Amino acid sequence: MKTINLVFLALLLTSILFSRCSKDSDSPAPEQKETRISAYYVENNLVFKFYYNELTKISKIEALNGTGTIVDAATYEYDTEGDLKKKITGTAPYGYKSNEIHQIIESTYMGSIGPAIGSLFEVRKTYTYDESGRIKDIKSYNKDDDYIYQTRYEYFDNGSLKLVEKYRQPDLVGGSAKRMSRMDFTKATPGDQMLFEQLHRSLVEPAPIDFVLMQLTDQILVREYQTDGAIVKNETKYEMNDRKYEEPDGFLESQQTQVTYILPAKAPQIVKYKYEYIKL
Repeated sequence: MKTINLVFLALLLTSILFSRCSKDSDSPAPEQKETRISAYYVENNLVFKFYYNELTKISKIEALNGTGTIVDAATYEYDTEGDLKKKITGTAPYGYKSNEIHQIIESTYMGSIGPAIGSLFEVRKTYTYDESGRIKDIKSYNKDDDYIYQTRYEYFDNGSLKLVEKYRQPDLVGGSAKRMSRMDFTKATPGDQMLFEQLHRSLVEPAPIDFVLMQLTDQILVREYQTDGAIVKNETKYEMNDRKYEEPDGFLESQQTQVTYILPAKAPQIVKYKYEYIKL
């Protein structure tokens, strides 16, 4: 998934101002509706916009720049079981396979080469999950079906992300598998699993964790490696999140994140995020 290429959506909530009508005791219970995230803003700029189909599944995601121009978009198609079948982007589409419990277990780039990861081209991914249904492992393959990359995930007991490691595989670089990057979360993020589930589910594909964790991080240690194993980036940062929740449902409405850099020392940053939702 692309690193946050500012994109999400706007208005919706303004059209749901309270219309009140009297109800008598024989009135049927109101229909239960599902809440989905519909827009995501950074510094008041709309960066992602979500659309859903009649089955409340994501049908389209638009990415926008700071001026409101759409810079990227993806549409989604599903099979008769409701499982993701295809994602169509500006290039060739991706095809998906799911298991009997509706977890995506494979994605295939349906073009001739595949998107580049470093100097290699990825055309297929396989996904495995832990006993709680969380993504555990992603393996990437090239057009010759060589196993080229692996991304591994670990979690704290409360479900918060604990570790993300990415490896380049040995048959292509020689010797043992080479670690490319590592992200350590030094403590479990308290609460906010509702936001995690919303973002994770809305983004459809397995493990858009690089996006989601930006909204939930409290402290993170980031290391990136060269192919010889030398550390080329070593960063520790602490994020203090001041969050505001919607009433009465408790979904995250906005947050202000202050980023303090511990290693290397540099000026702190303050970033403001805002979320909008729709009931389907």
